[in-house]
Amino acid sequence: MRINVYHEELTDEFEFVEKHVEKTGKTYYGFRMYMKSAPELHHTKEDDDRTAITVWFGTKIVAIKYLRAAHLASANL
Repeated sequence: MRINVYHEELTDEFEFVEKHVEKTGKTYYGFRMYMKSAPELHHTKEDDDRTAITVWFGTKIVAIKYLRAAHLASANL
């Protein structure tokens, strides 16, 4: 799968998320990047249905390794 996101769509908001699945007992870790969205989509301040991309990892250590690698790669640009 390929996802193209252009810099005009990105914000400087991101977060690390954790999701525990009761059925399997597994916990997944994600890096979520929020994108710009039209104000018409938000009816109240509590209405947070913004567009975001989340990259999910099976373990926290894999998530950390991936993000470190991305940081190192960007340092070479």
